[in-house]
Amino acid sequence: MNFSHRYALSACAAAALALCAGCGGPNPAKEKALGDTAFNNRDYAKARDHYAKVVKAEPGNVDASVMLARSWLAMAEVEKNPEARKALADEGKSALAGVPEGNKADADVVQLQAQLAYHSQDYAAAAKLFRSLADDETLDAVTRSAGWSGLGVVDIMLSDAKTDQSERDMLCDRARTDFFHALRLDKRNAAARYHLGRLYRDTYGFGEAAIEMFEAFVSPKMMQQGIDERVQRVQHEFIRQLREEVAKRTAQMPGASNRDKVACAKHTKKADALFVQGKYKEAARVYEAALKSDPLDALAAKRHAQCLVQTARTDREKTEAARAYVNACTVSPKDVQLLKEAAAVAMRMGKAPLAARFYSRALAFASVNTRDYTVLDGLIISLKKAGRPKSAAVYQSYRAAISGPVAKR
Repeated sequence: MNFSHRYALSACAAAALALCAGCGGPNPAKEKALGDTAFNNRDYAKARDHYAKVVKAEPGNVDASVMLARSWLAMAEVEKNPEARKALADEGKSALAGVPEGNKADADVVQLQAQLAYHSQDYAAAAKLFRSLADDETLDAVTRSAGWSGLGVVDIMLSDAKTDQSERDMLCDRARTDFFHALRLDKRNAAARYHLGRLYRDTYGFGEAAIEMFEAFVSPKMMQQGIDERVQRVQHEFIRQLREEVAKRTAQMPGASNRDKVACAKHTKKADALFVQGKYKEAARVYEAALKSDPLDALAAKRHAQCLVQTARTDREKTEAARAYVNACTVSPKDVQLLKEAAAVAMRMGKAPLAARFYSRALAFASVNTRDYTVLDGLIISLKKAGRPKSAAVYQSYRAAISGPVAKR
């Protein structure tokens, strides 16, 4: 945000400042320029001091008051200690007290107020302010997107304070849909990408989906936010660690270290012929042999699961089929169609929690602008069946909200 042009000084005001400077007091225009330079150089403490001099000399200078608050906010955002961060944010809120009421309704000022309220740990106020931005259809898409991502961050913070698991799950799911709303409005919303990546990594355990979000966050298109400490941490720590975890999980599958792709291909060719003929029991045995040769063969894993489903009659056989789909989705964790198929099978078998897990993972890889609501509808139904009505209601609300035209940046 840049407030300097919106609140430019008039020629008369500038002349008055020059007279003040001649009387030995601080030169507000000079202090403002020095503050801007310091702020752009990320020397926020120095910027704060310069802006404070301007505000003291000119209590009604809106631009200086806002930039003073932004300086306090920037200092709070890099502070590691929660109490120190809160104290800095409280100072920022005090700085905004000098902004006239008419200007406090401006979207950029409201966004600043919301951020300061968040860091002041006043989450109710932060949510109300972010919501006012997200719901205001007169605002541009980027500003509304920022409102939605702010709501998501507040929901994550609120979830950490809950002891009831259903409440925690609901708030995390609500944060997820908040970020979906943000990305539908502005696909270049870096904050939404970053926090959704954290949510997938830390809460849902969707490593591959987290990697996709973090890679988008540090992509050249996103570099407009600059290469700060958080960007460097994502580039050099988060993505590397996640890739190592995914590779380790794959390597730990039985037989993964001794893959025989040639033998697997031979078995798969024979099994495919049986599959086409509808000889599913025989095909299942041959696909199983193929997977013993190469447990990471995606087609063999998928067809093996499909064959077991076709022949499952007893509870034990149904459990085996469900396990086979888990294996297939582990081999192909980003295959949305496979995940949808696995979820539908799990629902037919009365395994609603497993179905919800499959649908939830599929949602992580489906485009937020898709018109195919199959995954969302399946997730809502499976969550209800799994005894998670609060989370189901979150996705139902999101489903209703996106049924209209897709918002574009």
